[in-house]
Amino acid sequence: MHHTRASEMGNKETCERRMLKGDQPFNAQPESVAVEDAEGNIIQYLVTITDISDYKDLEIKLNSLLKFPSEDTNPVLRVSSEGIIFYANNAGSHILNLLGCRVYQILPEPWLKMVDNALHNGRTITFYGEFPPHVYSFTFTPVKEEGYVNIYGLDVTQQRKRMEQELLHAQKLQAIGVMTTGIAHELNNMLAIIDGKIQMLMQENKGRKKLLNELRLIQSSIKDGAEIVRRMNKFTTEKEDREGFVTIDLREEIKNTIDLIRPKWKEHSERKGITYTINLDGVKHVSCINGNPLELREVLINIIYNALDSMPEGGTLSFSTREENGSVVLEISDTGIGMDEETQAKIFDPFFTTKEYGMGLGMSIVYGTVNRHGGKITVQSKKGKGSTFILSFPIVKGSQGITKNYAPGKGMSDKKGG
Repeated sequence: MHHTRASEMGNKETCERRMLKGDQPFNAQPESVAVEDAEGNIIQYLVTITDISDYKDLEIKLNSLLKFPSEDTNPVLRVSSEGIIFYANNAGSHILNLLGCRVYQILPEPWLKMVDNALHNGRTITFYGEFPPHVYSFTFTPVKEEGYVNIYGLDVTQQRKRMEQELLHAQKLQAIGVMTTGIAHELNNMLAIIDGKIQMLMQENKGRKKLLNELRLIQSSIKDGAEIVRRMNKFTTEKEDREGFVTIDLREEIKNTIDLIRPKWKEHSERKGITYTINLDGVKHVSCINGNPLELREVLINIIYNALDSMPEGGTLSFSTREENGSVVLEISDTGIGMDEETQAKIFDPFFTTKEYGMGLGMSIVYGTVNRHGGKITVQSKKGKGSTFILSFPIVKGSQGITKNYAPGKGMSDKKGG
């Protein structure tokens, strides 16, 4: 067919075929010319075969790149300097419908101004647009020499919700902090007066054992009250406090904390005939962090006990560590009853608890302690699917971690009552 066309047209003809060099296939472009004798009869064909494999590979990549924006789940638009919409992928077309326009029409205000500003200044412009139930971050990227602007949208709905929740929680802590500071001052004064009177009575009644025992009980209650006041003040303090900070290997801290509280939960599990399994396979070598060991241990203990409480029939508590964006990330996951969205939103609020006992200060103190260490804490959970607490702490500059000869997971998984 190729040679027939060359014969009939009398011109150079080209086509593309898959051919073989030896046993190796390649993309070929034959180029043929029919050669005639003096009487006009075709006596031969001159054929040049060019290897166009590299060209075809580039063509495939280019087509893939051209296809990419259409597959993107985020909006992609291209707009001329006059504001005419040249291109919109599927997600972009949805945004245009909400704006009341379509391809080859002009963008509405204030989008036109942003296109003009991006081209005029030669730099990107970003703004947030709400298209319920979604929130998008739109970046206007100018291609000045070609006279158009590419608009890239990114769905930031979940980030916005998370930021709003963090802001709301910070506002709650600030409001409660103002209140508790005043209350704590007054309560401390009252407790100090009562404690002083108790000491005076104990001095005056040294020989009366029964009365002294009662006074000691009262004095113990005063100390408990003072501790509650201290904790109330502590969870509302969010500024970084580096008192008692040392370099900490988080892996060792996890292992030491588990060893510390193991006897308590082992006794509890054996009494109830249930099984807890501790999985440390995900605890990897990471850089060191700065922190107060006692406070970080309190954070771990609170989260661990909460996790165990959420597994009344037993289950698995898993730990994992990694490095991400200049931070050490610790994830603590359980296979417990999980939380609904409302509980997740309130889990770090002071005095919020789903238990029949306790004051609901444990997770508030965890939140405040992590913040004071310059870190962050979030929770992910589904009802009936367990929960995962995600903590991150800044890496100590120049730290390479502290290598210890212990195998994560070894000796950490007990059977009945473990």
